[in-house]
Amino acid sequence: MYQWIAPEFIILSSNIIEQPSFIIPEGLKAGTKLTFQLIISDNIADAVDSIDINILNTTPSVVIERDLIFALGDRLSRVYWNSSDVNDDPLSYAWEVLSAPSDSVAIMGDSLTLNPIFTPDQLVR
Repeated sequence: MYQWIAPEFIILSSNIIEQPSFIIPEGLKAGTKLTFQLIISDNIADAVDSIDINILNTTPSVVIERDLIFALGDRLSRVYWNSSDVNDDPLSYAWEVLSAPSDSVAIMGDSLTLNPIFTPDQLVR
């Protein structure tokens, strides 16, 4: 006979089978340790052991609107995008211009912030 004991916020598929399954809840911080205990009985004696499961970091996700259109010289200070982190870790940002004409002097300001300021200086051809 098997008897699993899980952290109170974990729902096991069954606590009386050999290998139950469960879903790790969203929002757990990386480094969180979940301890499970197993009691095995042959109806004469019991044996007890436990296992720790460490939550690893999940890569954050980001989606950026690809087709941004604005006038030459305008300052773009709001990029339409969505980012998230299932571990609820704080996010940091590092924007950069990857491609521009060789004679461009376009400015990317506040590149380490949520909403950088970008001022284009040439028309796209």
